[in-house]
Amino acid sequence: MPLQSELFRDDAALQACLVKDTAHIVKGARGQHVAKIQSALGIIEGALIDSDELANSVYGPSTASEVLAYKRKRDIVNRTYQQRADDIVGKMTIAFLDREIFEGEQRPSPKSCQEPVKTGGAAGVAVRSQSRRNLVGDTPQPQQFPAILSVLFQLVRIRGKLGAQSFAIVAETLRRANELTVPLGMSVRSINGIPFDFSARVKFDSSAQMEGLRRAAEKAMPGFDAAVRVLICPLFDPDGDPDLETNAISTSAVDENKKPFKRFIVINSHLLRKDRGTLLHEMIHCSDESLMGEIGVHDLDGSAGIFSWDAQRTKVFPERATALRNAFFSFKR
Repeated sequence: MPLQSELFRDDAALQACLVKDTAHIVKGARGQHVAKIQSALGIIEGALIDSDELANSVYGPSTASEVLAYKRKRDIVNRTYQQRADDIVGKMTIAFLDREIFEGEQRPSPKSCQEPVKTGGAAGVAVRSQSRRNLVGDTPQPQQFPAILSVLFQLVRIRGKLGAQSFAIVAETLRRANELTVPLGMSVRSINGIPFDFSARVKFDSSAQMEGLRRAAEKAMPGFDAAVRVLICPLFDPDGDPDLETNAISTSAVDENKKPFKRFIVINSHLLRKDRGTLLHEMIHCSDESLMGEIGVHDLDGSAGIFSWDAQRTKVFPERATALRNAFFSFKR
């Protein structure tokens, strides 16, 4: 049976690897077929591969090490002539990779908010009726919600390249989050996380790729469960649209044991919204499972709430401040 995954199926070198012993892929190989293997390892295992190997699509030592770890984990051994796994991609290995990538491609999109960089029109749907009384009027009541909110930023390079707005997003969305929360007795404190390279282009609507991205982030900097993890990562449109407008998503993913990671944020490092409100908007999503997704959770259009998709968002309403204060990344003062 030929390779089935979208990632592998049209690649002649990988198809040959599936059926010919002489087409095994070994250290020193280079080309797009190597890049696809690196991408698969990133998506499936969150593999951390040397940036030079990724940039040059070369099967170097770190790629070989990740292949070996992948094969050992699954006991991929041809026992007709070997007793232990090696770091070569042969018939069995490419079949395993293809099957796992194909299964990931079939999974539904993650439960997430896909915030546009521009105003959202129909996307800014009404909140639940019981919340309406809190979302209309001139300003929120002058209540206090004393808390420190912790965020962990990690910059993501895709094959050695950061998005153009990576550093500006960290600085400016953090500043805006504090401008809006300090009057309520809160502050947003940041941790500068360890940046890392990811081997696959990240589709904003791919569960498997979001899971791989989170695994890679955890490998690069494990722990920090008391902070919401914010990955500043180049995103691309699966339809190839160069004018991708998806600015950020808040989502969840699962680990290798199918247990969910804590909710986290991915911000498109190519784009920066004019109102700089993306970080706080997505933090509200992550504050409570009931606020994940797009339908029926946002502030009303025209309310100027930070949890809306209005062009200029200037308000944090009391119920949103309460959600932030009760979040897993909040230290109540």
